[in-house]
This record gives sequence, C-alpha cells and structure tokens, in this order.
Amino acid sequence: MEEDIYWKIFLSHVAVMLLSILILVWAKLSIISIIIILTILFVFSTLLSSFFIHNIDRLSDIIFDISRGKYKPIISKTNSEFRRIEDSIEELQNRISSKTAELSSSQAKLRAMLSSMVECVIAIDTNGNIIAINPAFERLFGVLEPEILNKPVREAIRNNEIVELIKTASINNRAVHKEIDIVLPFEGIFMAYANPIQRDAGSAAGAVCVLYNVTEIRKLEKYRSEFVANVSHELKTPLTVIKSNVDTLLEGAVNDKEHNIEFLNKIDKHALNLSALIDDILEISNLEAKIDIGSFVRVDIVKETDHAIDTVIDKIKKKKLKLEKDIQGNGLFISGIEDHIYRAILNILDNAVNYTNEGGNIKIVCRKDGPDIDIIVSDTGIGIPQKDIPRIFERFYRVDKSRSRDVGGTGLGLAIVKHIMEIHNGKVSVESEEGKGSTFTLKFPA
Repeated sequence: MEEDIYWKIFLSHVAVMLLSILILVWAKLSIISIIIILTILFVFSTLLSSFFIHNIDRLSDIIFDISRGKYKPIISKTNSEFRRIEDSIEELQNRISSKTAELSSSQAKLRAMLSSMVECVIAIDTNGNIIAINPAFERLFGVLEPEILNKPVREAIRNNEIVELIKTASINNRAVHKEIDIVLPFEGIFMAYANPIQRDAGSAAGAVCVLYNVTEIRKLEKYRSEFVANVSHELKTPLTVIKSNVDTLLEGAVNDKEHNIEFLNKIDKHALNLSALIDDILEISNLEAKIDIGSFVRVDIVKETDHAIDTVIDKIKKKKLKLEKDIQGNGLFISGIEDHIYRAILNILDNAVNYTNEGGNIKIVCRKDGPDIDIIVSDTGIGIPQKDIPRIFERFYRVDKSRSRDVGGTGLGLAIVKHIMEIHNGKVSVESEEGKGSTFTLKFPA
C-alpha cells in the first residue's frame, strides 16, 4: 500500500512538471527563464512531496505499532492538515488502549475466579471445540488447557453424558442439568449444569458447563437414610418388649405374684436400654455437629483411666476377671475434653469386660510413644472376625447382635470413640483374633 502511495506522489510530481513546461512554452519565455522556473518548481515540488511522504511514513509506523498492541503518544505533531489525522489516530489509540486494558482486567478477574473454583468448568464454541477450562477441570480429567484448546470436547471428556449435555445446551439454546456418574479417572457423582453462551442477538455462541462434585453429599444422604432406619429398628426392639410385658400385666399378670416382678424387671431392663440408646444418639449427634462438646483443658490420662476402672469394677468382680494396670512413665497429660476422654476409655474398657468370658484377663497400659500418649486395652475375650474389623466403628454395627443386646449395648459405643478421637486429632486402632481376644489402642497427641 505504501508503494502505491509513493507511486501516486511520483506521478503527480511528474504531471506537475509537464504541465508547468507546457504553460511556460505557451507563454513564449526564454529557455533560461524556463529552466530557472522549472528548477524552482522542481525544488518546491520535491520538498512538498518529501513532507507528505515523511508524514505518511510516520503515521503508517504509528498505526502499525497500534496493530501490534504498542500504544505511545504522538510527541511531535504538525500544524498542517495532518494534525487532524494525528489527533484522530491518537484518540483512536487511547480508546483501543482503554478497551484493551478493560478487557485484560476482565480476563484476569475471570481467570482468577475460575482458578479459585473447586467446581470443574469447561466452555465450548458453536463447533463443539473447547475454548476454556479451569484448573479444577484439569485436575479431575488429567488434562492441560494448552493441550486441548480448540479441540473437540469429546477428546477431553471421556463421558458421553457430559458431552451430550453441553451440546444440548449449545444447540437448543437453553439451560440443562443432570446428575452424572463418572467412573474415570476416578469414581464419583457429579451434578452437571450446562448453559448457553448468549450472543447479543440472542442466539447461542457455544455453552459453558459446571460440574459439582456431590459424591460426599450423596454418601451423607445414604448414611442419614441408614441411620434413620437403624434408629427406628433399635428403638422398636425395646419398645416392643416393653409394650408386650405391659400388655401381659394389664391382662391379669399383675396379680400373678410369682411372675409379675419378672415382667417388671424386663420392662425396667429395656427401659434402661432405651434410655442409654437415646443418650448415645444425642451424644454422637453432638459430636458430629461439634455442639456442646466442652473446652480443651489439661487432662491427666491416669486419672481418667482410674475413673473408667471404678465405673466397671463391679462388673469385673462379678465376672471374676483379672485386671492388670500398667502405667509407664510420669506426666501422662494431654490437651483435651475431660468428659469425652473418660467416655472413650470407658467405652473401650466396657467392651473388653462385656466380651471377655468369666475368669478372663484384661490389661490396661498407659504410656508415652514418642510425641504421643497411648492407652492400650487388651483382653482375652471372644475376639473379632477379620471380616468385621473394618466395620466395627460404624454406627449400630454389631459383630454378635444377640450378645450385644444381652449386655445392654447400643451399637454406638465404638462410633462415639471414633468421633472423640477425631475431635482430639487422635486415632483409634484395633488388632484382634477370633477366639483369642482383642487389643484397642487410643493414640492421643501429647
């Protein structure tokens, strides 16, 4: 284009010279006069052409810099007609610079928002090619944005349901959502929301899809459903027994002096079981919600262990069990909630007493283990089958259901222990062999 301008200026220059020669010849001037006038005209024309060419080159360079994103003010402006062009170019440059800065700022904000989102985000154009993804999407599907940009969405997502959902939003220009199970690269449940990217005219310019990981929510819903079912079952059992015995008494057994006390004892026993169950349900609910759990104080492990032993000592004597206590070291203190630590020790010790046959042995060890403090309760009881060990800390899980109810167990004792240890950043573990006994370890950070 610049060559065309230079060529036109050159032709204009030649035309002016030829026209001048014709006028001078027509005016019948002398050769010397013609030469002098032509020389003056040539010099003037050359200077004028140079002025135009210089300014065109200068403005051309400025426009080229603008096209490459280099914005700089026009320092030296002319006082000719080029001044209007220079002002227009400078105004255009300022507008472009301002819009570019706004666009860059918007893109930076959008990128920051997408990067901070834990949800996966992917956007496609009308051809189904990927135009953007966020880091959460990269982590979930094991891809990198530069590698899949402008590639078909099916290459990045190996899930036909998600692909079809995004395409439906783009083609039909409407929002859609669906709960989708993902197997690869890991197993999970996601709620996918796809919305069209709207043009000014109202048509879709593509679609954006957000994936919410609802795996844990669905698990919690399942646990809640199971918990309600288990609670209903556990409450129904003692209530059924209580009602049955009450009905028997009302039908005339109350006057049966030989058996009425037996019926009342059964009612009393199951009422106590029912009360213990309700107390445990309330406690585990508070532990899970961290409501009214108390304050952390300096707790003496030996003192709480002795307190737990005093609580079950009558049962130990009744079953003629041999109890051994081994305190290794001094200063066994931890930071924790005193009542809950006592409850955790008591639940483990009470289980050892309940599931150890008459004449068996129970041993309690309190010791320092590096930076931690351990409370170890071992017994020579019935033990736990290996297949049941992974589940014994679940709510209402019982290895021996009939024996558990006979000793008044609610099925929540070990679940309460697990929650107490989690609150104290500790761990509970178990080693057991069926028929030989079990060893439970409570590990507290000192």
